Amino acid sequence: MERYGTNDVPAPSACSIQAAKSLAVRLSAPETAQLDHAAVERLIETDGRDILCCRPARCM
Repeated sequence: MERYGTNDVPAPSACSIQAAKSLAVRLSAPETAQLDHAAVERLIETDGRDILCCRPARCM
């Protein structure tokens, strides 16, 4: 039986790691410091959901 190449398959957590890094950048941005508490919570809620629900296809 022929082996399938797995080099093109992303790591299962790659998308979530990318989304978490993106959220960290957004949270440390000067524009975010200007937001009120509720707006920052909404940002974390929506972007945090992306981290939890990430599928590899969404990262490409």
